[in-house]
Amino acid sequence: MTRSPNGDLRTCVYSPPLEGTYSSILDAFNSDEMEVIRQEMRDGIRRPECEWCYFYDESNQYSCRQDINERYPEPPSTLLRELDFAASNKCNYICVTCDESASSGWEKRNKEFRFSKGEIKHKMPVDLDGIENLKQITIMGGEPTIEPYYTDEFWDLIESKTNEDVWYQMVTNCSAFPSERWMRFLSGLKHVSIGISLDGVGKVGEFCRLGWKEKVWRKNFTKWLEFFERGYDPVSRHDGPWINIVISNYNILNITKTLEYIAPYRHRVMLTTAFEPVMLCPAYLPDKYKDEIESMYFYDDNHRDFVLDLLGQGEYDEKVHKKFQDYTKYLNTFVEVPEECLRFV
Repeated sequence: MTRSPNGDLRTCVYSPPLEGTYSSILDAFNSDEMEVIRQEMRDGIRRPECEWCYFYDESNQYSCRQDINERYPEPPSTLLRELDFAASNKCNYICVTCDESASSGWEKRNKEFRFSKGEIKHKMPVDLDGIENLKQITIMGGEPTIEPYYTDEFWDLIESKTNEDVWYQMVTNCSAFPSERWMRFLSGLKHVSIGISLDGVGKVGEFCRLGWKEKVWRKNFTKWLEFFERGYDPVSRHDGPWINIVISNYNILNITKTLEYIAPYRHRVMLTTAFEPVMLCPAYLPDKYKDEIESMYFYDDNHRDFVLDLLGQGEYDEKVHKKFQDYTKYLNTFVEVPEECLRFV
């Protein structure tokens, strides 16, 4: 089960929220709604909500489904063993591919000037009643390292529901580092995976993840490398640090530079894309721009194959492109859009 920053409950971070109203995470997990989803999976039905994983599988990338299946060789059972958890949307970044559902910075900005209709309603408080014997926990955000909910008492509670074999994962923008108590918990685990976001370097990186500072990112990234180098013995390729890059219309020409920047670290890189909001997805750009992207210098074959597959996922849509242009003008009222990010506007 996944608890989103606003309190929505989902089967995973990519699926839409469950439709029912539930009193707790465990209540949702044991619901009739979830049982329908499980049965469709048992029956081999290709669920539209799962297209994200199908896309990555078919693009020769590493999907969440592959990740989970590799870690669970035994037959599945209806027990809550994995929890992706976010306490709130508190975040110190305003990323172009994000919104107020996962960023308090976006929430504040939207109170001043909103680009699109709709408002995120937060559902609190958090309820972890009845959850025991977790095999995996993922801490999400917002930005988890600055979230005040994760106190010493929270980690005491999590330790009471897990053991040293639990697989821990977290995604961070690397602007801050976890508390000493938090790191003490991680130090006692056999399986730790830290996803570190990086959507560009130079002015592109600073624009795509407003708040990003290269020196701060590198300092905290180095701390994570030191953590994994101090006697940590990765049991599988799931363990250790990895870098997540979200490709959008704004940074697609900067990805090669970004991959070259992190090349000396030689750590696992996951290329993802902004299917939502759809206006930022390169698949809907005019053909002349797609031709330019296809002819650019790629870092390696994996990078090339992913981008070419991405461009083939859709066709030029005038309305979508117009919304992308309007969104760029909107962003420009808060921060100057770098010239490199304007290439396809």
